[in-house]
Amino acid sequence: MKKYSNNFHKFIIFIIITMLCIITYFTNQYFVEPSVHDLFLRMNLSNTPSSQIINIAIDENSLSKVGRWPWNRNLYGNIFEYVKDAKVIVFDSVITTSDNIRSDQKFFSRLKNMDNLILGTFFCNKEQNSTINMTPFAVNIKNGEQMKLIEYQYYANLPEDLIKNAHAIGSVSTLPDNDGVIRKLSPIFLHNNTFYPSVAIKAAMKYKNINSLIYKNNTLILDNITIPLDKTNSEVYLQWYKPSKQNANFITHKTYSASDILDSYNKVQKGEKPPIPQEEFKDKIVIVGATAYALNDIKKTPVGVDYPGLEIQATFIDNIINNDFMKKASLALNLIVLVVLVILTVQTAKQLPILYSLLTLITVILGWFYIAKNIFFANGYIIDVITPLSFVLLAYSLTFVYKYFLAGRSRNNLKNVMSKYISKSVMKDVLQNETAELGGKRAYVSVLFADIRQFTSISEVYTPEEVSSLLNEYFSLIAPIIDKYNGTLNKFMGDAVMAIFGAPIEDDNHAQNAVLCAEEILLEVKKLNYKWKISNKPEIRIGVAINTGYVFIGNIGSKDRMEFTVIGDSVNIASRIESLNRVYNTSFLISSSTYEKVKDIVNTIKIRDVSIKGRISSVTIHEVIEIKHDNQNN
Repeated sequence: MKKYSNNFHKFIIFIIITMLCIITYFTNQYFVEPSVHDLFLRMNLSNTPSSQIINIAIDENSLSKVGRWPWNRNLYGNIFEYVKDAKVIVFDSVITTSDNIRSDQKFFSRLKNMDNLILGTFFCNKEQNSTINMTPFAVNIKNGEQMKLIEYQYYANLPEDLIKNAHAIGSVSTLPDNDGVIRKLSPIFLHNNTFYPSVAIKAAMKYKNINSLIYKNNTLILDNITIPLDKTNSEVYLQWYKPSKQNANFITHKTYSASDILDSYNKVQKGEKPPIPQEEFKDKIVIVGATAYALNDIKKTPVGVDYPGLEIQATFIDNIINNDFMKKASLALNLIVLVVLVILTVQTAKQLPILYSLLTLITVILGWFYIAKNIFFANGYIIDVITPLSFVLLAYSLTFVYKYFLAGRSRNNLKNVMSKYISKSVMKDVLQNETAELGGKRAYVSVLFADIRQFTSISEVYTPEEVSSLLNEYFSLIAPIIDKYNGTLNKFMGDAVMAIFGAPIEDDNHAQNAVLCAEEILLEVKKLNYKWKISNKPEIRIGVAINTGYVFIGNIGSKDRMEFTVIGDSVNIASRIESLNRVYNTSFLISSSTYEKVKDIVNTIKIRDVSIKGRISSVTIHEVIEIKHDNQNN
């Protein structure tokens, strides 16, 4: 039954630890790690953005100079025409409605001559009725059938004249994570079993003069550029760049205000020198988009909460053309790190004292922070930071709980073992002090000796095993009686027993308790003899003697091996008196010093004054006939 109980407890502990691990893991993965990753990304913003990318921002200054939003679409046409020498022009916006018919027709006809322009669209999972044929803008992906992408519903109904005159279209969709932060973007969108590019991928393909892509081993290959996709094959973790110091709104790439570009366009049309020369944009990637707060294209990213959508697209394009991405560390690598750190922590907690193990724990935590920041994140790898440290702290705590439990269990085992060799009072003193030194103190105690008479004759008749069994049963009978009366069973000496009353358990009534203990021992031996007689075992007779006086009590021996005992004249007297039971054919003798302490509760017969070997003065001995229990002072 005990075995099953232990197994059940182990099972419950296993379930609790397993649940703790599961809760710890998923809490970190979904609520803690993303924010910590953002922090480490911000701490490593040292990469320099590409000079090949230039932003044209519809900012607050543009709105104040040009006028309220929305603008006449020919203003966009003027901007596109002014930067026509760019290798690629990206319009980070979506035109879904018609404007002034004459104005729209002029704008759409201008698009026909802009084969380097990529217009924006977007995808989502909402059911929408779309009549626009988008297949001319699809992208060819070799092995694309192996990609496991989410099927999107096409949402943007672009004007038909825009579709007819556009040369390229790409998605500007930016889907945040569950906490609203944009950390990764989709390079490819699947709609009606057809692949469509994001504006970033389309811009990179035009910039590199590439017409198709290759999918292989969870990567998208564009010329010599390998784009790492996440486990869903759909998104790319962005490598963010350090914002320019002169820009407080997270602008990283070189940026011009749209109003300045329009002003330059107007001056060129008038034959005047423009403030921004057209040569500035030759062979570059130009992105036109909004940064003004009023235009609602401000996003939340790891770099900041007010990050322009224009800069997100610029960052994505920069990542692609320079093959500069963040890569999510594999589950296997994260687990290896977790297991190594946990094993190191557990071994440290088990082997070292608490202070050194705490110092090691702090070193492990700080060391892992340093490695994660300066080796992994600095080299473009997103790895779990808090998850392994959470398991380290959990393992450290559980190890110490286990050590405490094991120490307590070992302590109990030690008590159980020690109690079979020394008295409980001595054992308690040793466990409390946890040290044992030679020496002791002088104490006034009562010493009891009990001996089996004519035990030699029993030993001659019975085998050693049978004699041992008889003694074990006898000692098992009297040992609890000694404990009952606050006595300390000091030692077994063959068939004899020595017990001390009054130390180390302090007891003012030690003489009285010693006498009561002796009486009960004699009574229980009579019962034992009756039991043995039925079992055809030998009858035994014992003699008991008690002496009260001063002794030395403490540890005697060497530094390596010592024994807790009592020595002194009072001990010798008790031993000698006990041997006189054989001479006077008595069972219970006490010395005069003991008699003076218990005379009110005993009836005795004075035997005589006897000489004790080694002592000059004699000792008066009394035989205890009866104990008057009505007069006991308990």
